[in-house]
Amino acid sequence: MYAFNDLIKVATMYYIKRFPLKRIAKSLGISAPTISRMLREAERIGLVKFEVSDIWKKNEHLASRLKERFDLSEVLVIEVPDMKRTNLKEVLAFHSRQIVKDSLRPGVVVGIGPGETMASLVEFFSPDYTLEDITIIPLMGGWGLEGVKYDNNKLVTELSSLLNCNYYLLPAPAYVSSSSIKKKLCSEPLIKPVIDLWGSADVVIFSVGPEVEHTKFKELVRDRDQIKRAKELNAVGDILGYLIDAAGNLIDVPFNRRLISIPLTDLKKVPIRILIAGGRLKYRAILAALKGRFATKLITDEMTALHLLSEGGD
Repeated sequence: MYAFNDLIKVATMYYIKRFPLKRIAKSLGISAPTISRMLREAERIGLVKFEVSDIWKKNEHLASRLKERFDLSEVLVIEVPDMKRTNLKEVLAFHSRQIVKDSLRPGVVVGIGPGETMASLVEFFSPDYTLEDITIIPLMGGWGLEGVKYDNNKLVTELSSLLNCNYYLLPAPAYVSSSSIKKKLCSEPLIKPVIDLWGSADVVIFSVGPEVEHTKFKELVRDRDQIKRAKELNAVGDILGYLIDAAGNLIDVPFNRRLISIPLTDLKKVPIRILIAGGRLKYRAILAALKGRFATKLITDEMTALHLLSEGGD
């Protein structure tokens, strides 16, 4: 329909020189609608080809090294462009979906943690993927009046609705004013059955918290003395609320004794433990979680992976 040389000229001006249609039309003495038709013709005959590049590439080499170094069953490392690092939680959550789906089987009990990363993961699930014969439970009590968007019970409700499956809620706050109140609450008839399910979990999905001075846990933010004490004890972040040191050990602060969250000793007994985390503020917490063997599967980004291997002795 159009001369091949004319198609090359128009395609070069539009796609390579980035001239607007009106400028090309004026330069060649052809109408803008004709230029559009010529561009479509160039595409149809294969003169112009489009390729959608996956900007979030997988780094299998780093994944293999992490898997061996920390004795993990599965690792996914995503190369995240600088322009997307501000949305790192969303990127990691998006790429975690398949690993999470592959870990779910009929009859399993699945525990999920709270937080922004988990909220992003739930958002990326869709109703077209259902698994009715599973049960979802929260690994931590509720966050109360603040941060409700990332509250554990809320995320359990949303995910169970998407998967059309069973679920339990934990009608208790994540943090209470004393260890004695925690003990009483955990023995309550509406709470104890859910807590007992922690020991029956087959899969857990969680992230880690950042350096304690950057925590978003409201009760901890309000108590600067505990943050100061945690820093003195070399706290590197948290796992499901529990403040830990560089080896993944609980540090001795009142905060840890007042949490209603799955005990870390029980967490380590769960067969499949999926950790989704990355970013500079979480470097030390992720490394501590891996050293403490709290994860069997890891989804992280390339920069975090390099840090983990460097600081982890590789």
